[in-house]
Amino acid sequence: MSVSPAILLLSLAIGVPLMLLALGVLYHGYLLSQQAQRDPLEAHVESLATESTEALLASLQHSVDQLQGQMARQRDSLAGLLSDQRAAMTFVTAAPSPRVDDRPMAAGEHVSAAAPTMSDLRSRVLALTEDGLSDRAIARELNVGLEEVRIARLRGGRA
Repeated sequence: MSVSPAILLLSLAIGVPLMLLALGVLYHGYLLSQQAQRDPLEAHVESLATESTEALLASLQHSVDQLQGQMARQRDSLAGLLSDQRAAMTFVTAAPSPRVDDRPMAAGEHVSAAAPTMSDLRSRVLALTEDGLSDRAIARELNVGLEEVRIARLRGGRA
């Protein structure tokens, strides 16, 4: 029983692809039979996902509406605060320090509408420094900031 190698190769060349084709057809048939079982499960899962998605979307829309309302209230409150602050803001200028008996008057006793010039501020700071007042006392007396007093004192030539 000797089979020629050519016939053996020919039978293998034809038989193997036919066998693979048959396996593919059987597998495809199996998948189609399982598809009928999967369809109800997929439909059920999809319906659950759709229902939960709609509920999530409604919840998200409600949250967004609440946040937008809160932002609008905050915007209105901020606008009210800013407009009130601008209306209430008054500019106080330092008054020339009138002297009575060569002593400075109390802070806030007299405030003029004219703002002091820098040289006037320097001269008043130097005069009050010579009277022995501290930088903080001078700042309170002249109604200016502590840094302005220090700068005027340093630029006035006396440290």
